[in-house]
Amino acid sequence: MELLAKMAETNNNGLMQSYLQQQHKLRGIISQFKSKEFVEQRRFSPSLRFRQALNELYISSKIKLTHSQYAGFIAWANEMLASQLSELDRIPIRYDNLSGVIPKEAVDLSTELRWITARLHGEKEKISRFLFLKEAVEGAAIGGDYTTALNLLEIIFDTYGATMWSVQLRIALEQVVGGLEQQKKYAAQVRSIYKQGLLAYVTYHTSVRNEERTTISKYFDEIERRISNHAYYDDATQTYMRYRLKNELPATDAGIADVLRTEQSHGIIDIYETFIAVLQELVKWEGRDELHQILIECVSNLGVSDYRLQKIQSIFVPQDINTLLPRSQKISDFLFSGSGVQAFRAARKSLPSDPWQVIYAGFAHASSQRPPRSSLNPKTLHRWLAAALAASEQSNDYAAQAAKLCINFRGLSFMVGVGEYLAQLRRDKPDSAWKHWVIGLNSPTHGIEDLVNPKITGLAAFPETPTKKFWSICLTGQSAIELDSPSLVLGRSLYQLAHANPESACEILAGVEDPPLAIRALCQLARLHALHAFGFRHKKIELIASESVKNLSCFNLFPVAESLRDCAWEDFKSVESPLAAPIALHLLWSRTEESQTASQLRFATGLALRKLGVNRPSALLDRADLLDDRELVYFLKHVCVPEILDVTRLFSSSKEVLEERRNIFLALSDLRPESADDYTAEAMLISHNLMVDEGRWIVDRTRIHVEDEAFVRWASRELQEDYERYRDLEPVSVDAPQTFDDVLRELDGAALSRHSFSPDNEADAVLMSVIRRAGDEFLTNATFGLDFYLAKNVRHHSFIGLIRGPLEVSGLITTRETETSEYHPNRYWLESFKTLETADRTRMELAFRNFSAHFDDILLDAKDRFFHVRTAEYPSGMLAIPYSDALYSVVRVWLTLDLDITTFFRFLITVFWISLEQSLQAVRQLISVVLKGALVAEFDKLRSSVKEIAEFDPGFLEFDAEAGKRSAEVQGKLDEASQWFVHTGALASQHLFTLEQILEVGLEATLTTQRGYSPRINKSTTGSLSLDAANLVFVHDVLFVGLGNTKKHSGLPSPKIDIAAKWSDEAHTLSIEIISDCKASVRPEKAKRAAEVRQMVSGGTYSRQTRKDDGSGFAKLAAIVTQSDRGRIEFGFGNDGRFRLEVTYAVVLQTKDSANG
Repeated sequence: MELLAKMAETNNNGLMQSYLQQQHKLRGIISQFKSKEFVEQRRFSPSLRFRQALNELYISSKIKLTHSQYAGFIAWANEMLASQLSELDRIPIRYDNLSGVIPKEAVDLSTELRWITARLHGEKEKISRFLFLKEAVEGAAIGGDYTTALNLLEIIFDTYGATMWSVQLRIALEQVVGGLEQQKKYAAQVRSIYKQGLLAYVTYHTSVRNEERTTISKYFDEIERRISNHAYYDDATQTYMRYRLKNELPATDAGIADVLRTEQSHGIIDIYETFIAVLQELVKWEGRDELHQILIECVSNLGVSDYRLQKIQSIFVPQDINTLLPRSQKISDFLFSGSGVQAFRAARKSLPSDPWQVIYAGFAHASSQRPPRSSLNPKTLHRWLAAALAASEQSNDYAAQAAKLCINFRGLSFMVGVGEYLAQLRRDKPDSAWKHWVIGLNSPTHGIEDLVNPKITGLAAFPETPTKKFWSICLTGQSAIELDSPSLVLGRSLYQLAHANPESACEILAGVEDPPLAIRALCQLARLHALHAFGFRHKKIELIASESVKNLSCFNLFPVAESLRDCAWEDFKSVESPLAAPIALHLLWSRTEESQTASQLRFATGLALRKLGVNRPSALLDRADLLDDRELVYFLKHVCVPEILDVTRLFSSSKEVLEERRNIFLALSDLRPESADDYTAEAMLISHNLMVDEGRWIVDRTRIHVEDEAFVRWASRELQEDYERYRDLEPVSVDAPQTFDDVLRELDGAALSRHSFSPDNEADAVLMSVIRRAGDEFLTNATFGLDFYLAKNVRHHSFIGLIRGPLEVSGLITTRETETSEYHPNRYWLESFKTLETADRTRMELAFRNFSAHFDDILLDAKDRFFHVRTAEYPSGMLAIPYSDALYSVVRVWLTLDLDITTFFRFLITVFWISLEQSLQAVRQLISVVLKGALVAEFDKLRSSVKEIAEFDPGFLEFDAEAGKRSAEVQGKLDEASQWFVHTGALASQHLFTLEQILEVGLEATLTTQRGYSPRINKSTTGSLSLDAANLVFVHDVLFVGLGNTKKHSGLPSPKIDIAAKWSDEAHTLSIEIISDCKASVRPEKAKRAAEVRQMVSGGTYSRQTRKDDGSGFAKLAAIVTQSDRGRIEFGFGNDGRFRLEVTYAVVLQTKDSANG
């Protein structure tokens, strides 16, 4: 006992010593701040250094002290600061609390929770004043008075300094008030405060997240990539940044502790708001009774009056929370009683200030099916919720836009509550739990929706209303009334799902085949949940397919990938609807792009066609009455694409596939007459491609390839937001100087060293990122990139096999068993020398072995070192895109045109190939000059060695002749291999067409896309000219526009058309003139419209109007031809009543030398 007493005394003495040490440290910090000592070239203000030191002291005290000492130390420290440093309150805090992260060792979560509780309790008066101001900001935002909200944030800034909370919220408010330019100016101002630390990074990426063009899913993917690849962030900082930028809290104790520890480097306001967010996350964790007891203890000890704390406490401890106002049930009562019109009127009159009121207002507006017309902001949020829920025929992802707004404004509590609702609506998994009570954690009112378990807080406390009836069913599954209302059926099914009875949920939902618009999304999500949980996989496939083809906005809520991930091929085969399986697989593949899914999709497509008794998809047009119209259109438009059809074994060539795709578009134009122009244009584009293929007559000679369509598809999906961001940012002007080192640093270092372009504004930084990411995928993507085809077509034995071939045939080279073993003796040639002594035979054997080894080493060195895209792994790789200022300048010039995203990336493919030509030429030079010289030298060495040993042997002459012959063959093979590194486009340009051929091919392709049209055409050509395949597209465009307008506007079934192609050798121009008949009765109207378009063209306003010229296509042609001062377009009616279109195109003739170069 005496020993134990001594140990306890020693321990107490140690604890007291630690306590005293922390007190001494605080006295030292205060003394240093009060010191008037002169410091030369002081980098930081005394107040900043003091606040940093104080934060370091607090963080170390958490480790040095025991839990029981926390409250006493904090109280003493606050008393010391108040008595010794009263002048500190008069020094503005500004950005002092955001100067950087203080590195300290980790402690367990319970310690973090208890320490922060003690710190917050010591600052409870300050926090209460902050909550009062925050409530005012929230009230102003709810009312749409965002300028007042900004003014209130200025007051908070003056009082508490800058916080992560206020900076992120202000960026969102600046975006709403002043748009992109205003929020960018504020973000630039904040980013200039500190060159290091988290503030600049959080500010920049919060600014990006608030841009209109940014979608939340792509932003999350991109910011995750940036955070994970950050060169300087440790795991704890990365976890914190995910919380700050993605609103993502980790699912582990250690991860939560990392977030709390990192936040303690900032001010008390950030610590409090993050602490609340953590508590709200921890209450969702199931089976953590011990942790929840700590939560209850912390909430009880805080001493802060905040309804969010009351809500957390009420989940675990039954208590009277009548201090909170009861939630209004006016809108919800109308909704649940089936009075949609009254609910809509009530919602229009109310100003939702509670998350549940915003949600109910969304349901009330959903039945109107009206897309939102005003801009998205906190006041109009319910309209976006309505659009997300409504089964409107618009594919806009309104729920994602609303979720993005909630994250941007998560500094406001009611927005956090709506965000929780959206997180459950936009579920990651079909069987995720429905936790309605979480929404109310951020509501200042109390209602039945907040109940977690009716056994803890009884239902009797709530009045008997339609709202109570619905939630009673959700909570208990029981009702005293008939379940004839769809909303009550939904409530009963949600109860069954919550209690793991999916079969019962399926049976209940079967009674609601066509749910009301307002609750259709919830009903179908519940149905999907039930089918998935019960294992009705074929029914689940049919549901996903049928909902997707309706093009409803609510389908964006379906977690397609997770729902179909457990479905095997047999499940897809067993689906009754013939088109459902390929449609569902296409939806899955478009989200995952997994090779196995692509294979199943191809099989399912062929199987569907065979089931329907056709061998061509376009033939389904004749069976349209037997199929669901929307399923048929989706199947033809999205599933029956060339990359799928090409491997269905229904077509014997790629040309047949393209011709069938053209026929599919023509069939779609019949199925959807309102979109016939778009589908015909697509058919025309395929005709272009088929014509250009005529010029690609030596494609098989090149091994250099990138799968263009796959690249464009990837880029259009992954880079669309950044491309549109550049469009938005390009006109934005920010006066303050900016640096983007922190953004560009996330690009890999090896690639950074290759560019000489330095962006001086955010638009150029975004453009640089787009081009760099596109270029990297173009070069290195594992399925469609250049290096993939290099590996497949060149490095995997093709190159070495080609060069080695002549020697293997003649026996001049041998092989070895392993990379480290010796080459086999060359017995074939050794035995051909009959007069050799043993020593000479040994020397001869060594000469052949050395020749084989050196020959292979030269080839392997080239293959393994140089025939690669240049990366950090292959620094000697010879293929690289030089990201020069010239490249960016060319791209920026093209971006002055109104290019859609696919056109831009198709253009970028051309830029990349042009930029690669220098690398390709270097490889060709390496093969045809350097390697050739090295290998010829090896031949010479072998021949010289053999001559020295066996010049007078009868077999020498045969050997020498054979070696000379094979040396010449190897040189020829090297020249052949060098041509592998010529891009197909360069080869295609060498194939020339006469003017007559160009006109003939263009007419044939144009008329193919205009079914049922039989004009009487006379054609003529003037001038002698041969042009490459690229010029086919120009002629085709003119013919398509001219003949298409005649068909559409002439009013005649078979008009007479005269077409003349004229070449001017002097001006180097090609003119296409089309003169066509027109019915007299339609001429006045058509002449008036032609005059309007002509005025637009002559005024130069067509560059951004090319899609608004009534479909005539004249403005599009003008945008192309007037890029040269030799180009022009003329159109209008002549005196004879015929319509004349003449388009003149400036031609750059390519000489034979340049073509070969």
